[in-house]
Amino acid sequence: TDGTIDCWGSNLSGQTDALDGTYTAVAAGASHICAIATDGTIDCWGSNLSGQTDALDGTYTAVAAGASHICAIATDGTIDCWGSNLSGQTDAPDGTYTAIAAGASHTCAIATDGTTTCWGVWPVELDDHYTATAANYTHTTIISHICAIATDGTIDCWGEHQHGESDAPDGTYTAIAGGGSHYCAIATDGTIDCWGSNLSGQTDAPDGTYTAIAAGRSHSCALAADGTIDCWGEHRFSESDAPDGTYTAIAAGGSHSCALAADGAMVCWGEKEGAVRGYEPVVAPDGQFTAFDPDRRTCGIRTDGSTGCPDAWGAGDG
Repeated sequence: TDGTIDCWGSNLSGQTDALDGTYTAVAAGASHICAIATDGTIDCWGSNLSGQTDALDGTYTAVAAGASHICAIATDGTIDCWGSNLSGQTDAPDGTYTAIAAGASHTCAIATDGTTTCWGVWPVELDDHYTATAANYTHTTIISHICAIATDGTIDCWGEHQHGESDAPDGTYTAIAGGGSHYCAIATDGTIDCWGSNLSGQTDAPDGTYTAIAAGRSHSCALAADGTIDCWGEHRFSESDAPDGTYTAIAAGGSHSCALAADGAMVCWGEKEGAVRGYEPVVAPDGQFTAFDPDRRTCGIRTDGSTGCPDAWGAGDG
């Protein structure tokens, strides 16, 4: 809250050696970090094998980090990129933009007219304006496909098509979630449609009406209109063993999911990510939470402002 940066985790390239100073935004790549200082300039630290920490001069309003590249929106709305360009991921387009996001080897940005432009591995320029987006779960590799909900409610997908993950259904939708090689979306009537890989039954959506959707590597879960949770797909690590009770929010990691109960408690089920001794159930931290976010780990913000994460990757609370 004072604008300083704290980092933790792997430090093989110095990526957790946070710099002094105060900042307004931060982005993490594979082994490097860049942050926007309160004066609008950018500082970077960590691995510099591809020049990804050689921040450019100038002032910026937003920053995004790929595996080995950085792109940022300058105060005049234009985009600057630096670092690895093996896939053209630093070949920033002309024009002015309001938002930016980076995959491992590509970048996408929303222009001031609401259109979306991507460059790098799968360069595309889309005419529609979008309200929500989801990418495949494999965050540690090149993001191979993306789907987004346009302002008219229809879905567009682009990128890899190996498992039919770009075969978006017809109709209009309000929410979307991306798994390993599948997507699920909530239609405007509350029903769920899923597409893509179905090797584990992760696209066999149940009947009923739902208000929220989450997708893991090979499983999917949804919050029903009555607050209960349904899950389907991979069951090797109890990913689809939805808990009893009523909940207000849901999120999925690779082989686990978590939900917020009405009293603010976090409930998790499935396998601890990175388990090395066979199946190890994921354990939710104690306390009451107001928000949480999924990834390989699901972490949340407690009502007192502190953070908590399920026991994942061999790491404990905090």
